[in-house]
Amino acid sequence: MALDLPVKVKLLDKPSKRENFDPDNLLESIAKIWEGFNLGPKFDEYFWNIKSKIPPRQGLKSSAGICIAAFRALCDATDTEIEN
Repeated sequence: MALDLPVKVKLLDKPSKRENFDPDNLLESIAKIWEGFNLGPKFDEYFWNIKSKIPPRQGLKSSAGICIAAFRALCDATDTEIEN
């Protein structure tokens, strides 16, 4: 059985019009890791927009989905390729 629960994270150059739901500060952690490897812009130079249909804290791996989508958004925005 498969579930259609998409997750999309975008990088923006200005604050999102709607508030992002990130109670575990995942995006802040992703930004610190990214900056720790000197892979792109500083965290205060961009903003996040999260769209997720995965209900949080229900055992459906919403945190993993957001983290992966955030890393992909950073890679796309900075033309960075990360190997396995």
